[in-house]
Amino acid sequence: MMTRGANTKITHEGALAIPESLAEWEQLLGDESIPFTAGLSILDTDFRFLAINKNLAEMHGIPAEAHLGKTIREILGDFAELLEPYYERVKATGQAVLNREISSILPTRSTPGHWIGHHVPIKDSDGRVTRIGVIVVEITKQKKLEESFRSVSENLKDQKKRGQVMTEVGRLLESKWDVRQVFPQVSAQLRRVLRQEYAAISLRDEKSGQLVRRSIDFPLRKGLSHGTEISVAKDPGSKVLEDCASLILNKKDMQGFKSDITDHLLTKGLQSLCCVPLIRPKGPLGVLTLHKQQRSRRRREECKYFAQAR
Repeated sequence: MMTRGANTKITHEGALAIPESLAEWEQLLGDESIPFTAGLSILDTDFRFLAINKNLAEMHGIPAEAHLGKTIREILGDFAELLEPYYERVKATGQAVLNREISSILPTRSTPGHWIGHHVPIKDSDGRVTRIGVIVVEITKQKKLEESFRSVSENLKDQKKRGQVMTEVGRLLESKWDVRQVFPQVSAQLRRVLRQEYAAISLRDEKSGQLVRRSIDFPLRKGLSHGTEISVAKDPGSKVLEDCASLILNKKDMQGFKSDITDHLLTKGLQSLCCVPLIRPKGPLGVLTLHKQQRSRRRREECKYFAQAR
């Protein structure tokens, strides 16, 4: 906190008693005990800098001396468009405009910053606005912390939801189950978290060793049938089962397999697949195949998550 006499106080929360006279503003500008995020300046009614403290100059990334006599637009470029309406309002009404939050990128920075500004009229003896006092508190670090906490909170909620889903999936898979009857329930549980448009399970036939598509959860499945034997050479599921490793396919990868299922999904507009091997202690069981239409940078993480269904 910074104090100067009985009438001037600024806190990190932005609460302040407003200095009223030009003398008080000049006194405030000379105070070296201002908190590190607080910047001060005085503008004329054409919005030219008449005075500025080192904190605000450092926020702008421009020496204090270089501000003097120049307009905010000459110093800040297009960023000034966010400030000029407040100054116009102060000049026109003679009333302070307080606690205005601004988020943007300064010309001297490459990442967004966040500030709270207080824009105050400085009047002459006749009550006319002759200058505008500006107090700026940077809250960029606080905003980043808020975003970090929010992200952590959302991740914890996702993890909790995923845990609930996988518990239910595990319960379904551990029961004595008919694949065609139970798999839609498994797919519905996964959809709560993953929002997939397509899900299928193929199981390895113990006699032939081939994969057989046992159940499909896909509204546009016309042309895809249950109980179809899958070609080892052509289908990505067979490769996944052979390698015992998850596989993520983009559109080009899918075109390379030339299987009935990949060809069909491509005609329906699906452009990626995630295939996960289902492994049990005595050997490979089958393959879980899913598709999510929306592109996501977390696709690999999601594919790892699918594998938990094993």
